[in-house]
Amino acid sequence: MDVPVVDGKIPSFSAPFVDPNVRLRLQHLVAPHVDSFDYFLEYGLEEAIYELTPMEFDLAPNLRLKFQYSSAKVDPPSKPDQLLDGAFTPREARESGSTYAGATTAQLQVTINDSEEPMMMAIKMGDLPIMVGSDRCHLRGKSCDTLVAMKEEANEVGGYFILNGIERVIRLLQVPRRNHATAVERNSFKNRGQSYSDKGVMMRCTRKDNTSVTVTMHYLNNGGATLRFVLKKQEFLLPVILVAKCLMELSDKELFDRMVAGDVSNTFLTTRLELLLRDFKSYRCHTKGQCLSFVGSLFRASLPISDLTSDEDAGKLLIEMYLFVHCTNFADKLECMLHMLRKLFAFAQGKCVADNPDALINHDILMPGHLFTMIVKEKMDEVLYGIRQVLKRDYKMNPVKCEASVMNAKILQGKIDLISKTIGQKLCSFLSTGNLISSSGLDLQQATGFTIVAERLNLLRYMSHFQSVHRGQFFTTMKTTTVRKLLPESWGFLCPVHTPDGSPCGLLNHLARESAILAYSPSVKPCVTPHGPLPYVSQVNAALVNKRAYIQDVLVQLGMVPSGVGSGDGQLCLGADYIPV
Repeated sequence: MDVPVVDGKIPSFSAPFVDPNVRLRLQHLVAPHVDSFDYFLEYGLEEAIYELTPMEFDLAPNLRLKFQYSSAKVDPPSKPDQLLDGAFTPREARESGSTYAGATTAQLQVTINDSEEPMMMAIKMGDLPIMVGSDRCHLRGKSCDTLVAMKEEANEVGGYFILNGIERVIRLLQVPRRNHATAVERNSFKNRGQSYSDKGVMMRCTRKDNTSVTVTMHYLNNGGATLRFVLKKQEFLLPVILVAKCLMELSDKELFDRMVAGDVSNTFLTTRLELLLRDFKSYRCHTKGQCLSFVGSLFRASLPISDLTSDEDAGKLLIEMYLFVHCTNFADKLECMLHMLRKLFAFAQGKCVADNPDALINHDILMPGHLFTMIVKEKMDEVLYGIRQVLKRDYKMNPVKCEASVMNAKILQGKIDLISKTIGQKLCSFLSTGNLISSSGLDLQQATGFTIVAERLNLLRYMSHFQSVHRGQFFTTMKTTTVRKLLPESWGFLCPVHTPDGSPCGLLNHLARESAILAYSPSVKPCVTPHGPLPYVSQVNAALVNKRAYIQDVLVQLGMVPSGVGSGDGQLCLGADYIPV
């Protein structure tokens, strides 16, 4: 029986599905997914390459190699060579049971013996999965009529990946708030050592590419304090005074004055600072260089450095890579550490209460594009470590042949391609299974349950996948109900009633109707709301977001008088990143 056609439209292509307001609402639902993946394509991949530490090592006594990425490019999905030329659409990927992915290449710079003209190699990173509706998708910007002509849905807005013909969505995850010192009280802290208490201050330090390293400052029952960080899934503890001495050339008197910050009448604080300074004398490190050399000698085996790199440079690299990574210079790192130390002693003294780790104000949303950036960055870093391992293995087997292959760009690129082309396969495996295989853990509390199948039972069920926010796989095993409670500050951000019954109750929530998540700076791109994109922010706010101005400068312009201890560049202690707004 023929389908009746009325005014050139069939029943499945009626007005409600192509109404501009309806389409705008659907775009708002998937905006956290699409915008974050656009961030990965436009800024995230570039920032990740900039943050990657070059791999430098000595292959032979007279042969030093240095590998460093310079750029990367993700192409739109295309058909295999044996098929007809043209764009590879999501419909074809579903029907053929294939993966909707685009070829990815990177420019690798190889420097031999510090030569002025390094070799440039275009290495293959495999086919990277492309999110439907993103900037590299062939459906981007198409009208409803064009989508129907391409045999897609008229209201297609994307937000998902296609793996082996199956649509999968990366969950929105709640993670600790970035660059914010949080006072916590946990009994597990007592297991760190004999003198450790249950009090600590944590900060999830986040770089520009959204990779993070969490540092924790522990309070000891004897009045001391240590700083804990994680390096390749291993925890390490350092004395806070040793870290402070590594960050700046300071005498004990200057460091004491900075930590006290004028509160000399607080004997609880002053006596413990004197204890910290007195205990540090046992390390016999008096200058910044000696402290850096001491730290570098302990961790140089885990850093991407050559044998000729000094211990002092190794210590600098360790601090740059793992301690307060959101600060760009050592002076700001010191101010951040002193801020955490002052809050730790205030917490131990009872002047401040513990922050609620389950409150929404202490949470961030880890979006799909940001997680994608973190994984790609780690896999690219693993390629550099793999290159070093392969070349050193070949050198042990046949030194002469290995040195000749390094000098031959074609042979060297062939070896590198064998290592780098697996990046796309690893990303496909992550999206297909939802299991994260990581050498560092990516500062996350879970390794499974990152992706789900986008079930198209009905439109409301399907779109709810893009609005769902999960507390984390780790919290599903907890016996307490504290993490599941609905708190007042969630109003307007998380829906108070849209949560399932049973085991995921309170852990799997959904975004409120009017809430919007920023994938990247609003000065770069305004976020999409149900009523359209937000207007651009003012010049003052844009400058604050882009760190071109300090928030204290704005406060001084409003009539406030600056006070407190200055940082290394003469400004006040805390920049815009530390002020909760």
